[in-house]
Amino acid sequence: MDKRSYLAFVLTTRWRCFMTPWVLLWVWSQPTAAVMLVVISLDRMLAVSFPLRYYFFTARYAYRLVAVAYSIMFIPIIWWLVDSYKAEPIADVPFYCFVGHNFTPTDHPYFSKFLLFATVASVIMYIPVLLMLKITLAKNRTMEDAVKYEKMKRATLALGISSFCTFIFYIVPMAIVNLKLFDNLNVFYLMLNFNAMFNIFIYIARFKEIRVGIKALVTCKFKVAWDTVLFNINTNRVHPGLSPNT
Repeated sequence: MDKRSYLAFVLTTRWRCFMTPWVLLWVWSQPTAAVMLVVISLDRMLAVSFPLRYYFFTARYAYRLVAVAYSIMFIPIIWWLVDSYKAEPIADVPFYCFVGHNFTPTDHPYFSKFLLFATVASVIMYIPVLLMLKITLAKNRTMEDAVKYEKMKRATLALGISSFCTFIFYIVPMAIVNLKLFDNLNVFYLMLNFNAMFNIFIYIARFKEIRVGIKALVTCKFKVAWDTVLFNINTNRVHPGLSPNT
C-alpha cells in the first residue's frame, strides 16, 4: 500500500502544522479579508464625507490604504506563531494539517472572534456611510459634478448591498457557530462561503466595466474599445433638457 495512505493516522505538532504553506497563507489571508472590509467602509466614509476632495486622491492613497490593511495582520500572526512555537512539542494534530490545527487551544477563539468583530465593525461603519450618502446627494445641484456623484452613488450602494450580504451570510452564521447554538453546524459553516460567492455577482450586476472586463477575460480579448466601458449617465434628472454631450 502507498505510504501516503497512512498519513491520516500520523500526528504532528501544531508548530509544524503552522509552517505548512497553505496554513500560513490562510492564516494571513482570512483575517486580512475581514480587515479589508473595514478599510472599504472607511474609504466609502471618506468618499461621501469629502466627495469633491476625494476625487483628487491619487493612486498613492489607495496603495497606502491597502498596504496598511495587509501589513497590520502581521502583528497577530507573529503572536500566534510565537504561541505555537512555545507550546509543548506534542504531536497532537493530523499530519495532513487542516487549517485551524495550527492554533493553540487558547489562540483559536481569539482568531474566530477577530474575524467576527472586524466584519461586524465594517457593517456597522457602513450605516452612517449610507446616511451621509443621502445627505451628500441631496446637496448636489451642480451639473459639472453630476457624473462624479453618480459614480460615487453607484459604488457606495453596491458596497452597501455587499455589506448586507456580509451580515446575512457571514456575521449571522459566524455568531451561531461561535455560540454553538445548534448541535449540527454544517449548514452554517457552508453559509460562511456564500458571501464571497455572491460578491462577484453583485459587482457584475452593478458595474458595466466589470461585466465588460470579465467578458474580455473569458473570451481572451485583452484589448477592449474605450467606448464599450464608457460610463453613461442620464443627467436629465438634474438639469432637464441637458445631456452629457451638452
